[in-house]
Amino acid sequence: MLKNRPSTVRSGQAALFYWLRFVTLLVSIALMSTQLIANPAVKKLVKVGTDDIDVNIDHINVRLLAGWVSSKDSFIKALLSNKSKLIITSEREATFFDPETKLSLTSLYENKDIKKNTNVSWGQNFTLIDNLPADVVPSVKLQVFINREDRLTQIFQAAEQSKAFLPADVFTSPWYGYGKVLASVITLFFKTDQPSAPFEWRGDIGQDFLTGTKLSSHYIVLIAPKDAGDGPAVQSIQANTITYDEASSSLMINGNPIQERSWAVLKVEKGRGFDIQQQLNNSRAPWAVLANSQFVFSVTSGLQNVEQLTTYTDNIIQQLRNEVDLLIREPRFSKFDRAKALRAFALIAKNRVDLRCTELNIAANACPSGAIAQYLGQEPPAELKLPKAYMLNLQKDAEKLQNQLRNVRP
Repeated sequence: MLKNRPSTVRSGQAALFYWLRFVTLLVSIALMSTQLIANPAVKKLVKVGTDDIDVNIDHINVRLLAGWVSSKDSFIKALLSNKSKLIITSEREATFFDPETKLSLTSLYENKDIKKNTNVSWGQNFTLIDNLPADVVPSVKLQVFINREDRLTQIFQAAEQSKAFLPADVFTSPWYGYGKVLASVITLFFKTDQPSAPFEWRGDIGQDFLTGTKLSSHYIVLIAPKDAGDGPAVQSIQANTITYDEASSSLMINGNPIQERSWAVLKVEKGRGFDIQQQLNNSRAPWAVLANSQFVFSVTSGLQNVEQLTTYTDNIIQQLRNEVDLLIREPRFSKFDRAKALRAFALIAKNRVDLRCTELNIAANACPSGAIAQYLGQEPPAELKLPKAYMLNLQKDAEKLQNQLRNVRP
């Protein structure tokens, strides 16, 4: 995550400048006459891990590992010319824990010249989804187009220039604007005549190989029929005969490379997650602002008696309730992240009140910190929807986090 600093404003202005330049460039280039033929790819699933992703705790990444254009793919061959370039687009949408929080991103890639030469690979390790909470079910639309217009190279150069000024965090508003521009590009140049592509797939991520709360990492193998009559043959391919070798980017059936059909391979895998302490240090999100002011950097040294400590404690409990509402709106966090952060904040406040009671020689049974302990309870707040079965791990991780945060200085 990027820290907030004055250059962020300048970067945003620069990004806006390039977007406007980008849009102006689009208007100045004539529409292409490429006629697109619909050819939906068939999905096959290959398991990689076993229950290695917990949807309530972990995050997921989705990568486009590689693709292949076959010389026998009649849908693509019909569009090829001596100036052909392969264009890969992806659109991703997701609705989060808070239904009002939505993510919509569009990416556009320019690949190698293919001209009349096919039997070539494409798409090396494009990240489609990065570090998304695993309880979110995103939808992905992947399409491959054929670009026969040399001047479109200028579009990609402008797109890359504007992207260089975007923040690293895709959950920020500049990325939404960038995605809207790219979506317009795709519609303008590739979808005007027909709404589909010679290679396309759309589907939800995270529902395959899901058992209870456990998701297994896996490949999503997309194989396109090579002609209008090839669909049944592709449908009949058994997933257990398919293997993919990441080192060589080879997709095989029964050990034989698939070259007679075009294909793509996505990988759904465990993400790195987010560091809550780092988020507190760098983020200006409302939940972080409240947590820093009311819990992490709050002081009790000026409180002199039980009455004052009780007032302080009552305020802490109210602020914890407010924090729940704000954490729900944080799209980066899993259910476990939200519950861990909340519990750690409560523990910090409770320990601070306990310490002040000790300093003032207030008996433990008279110390108002018990009200915070009661708020903590023996299960996460119902609003966070984390099952009680996670409570033991939650207690351990929250204790560890609060120890880290107590050593932070403003």
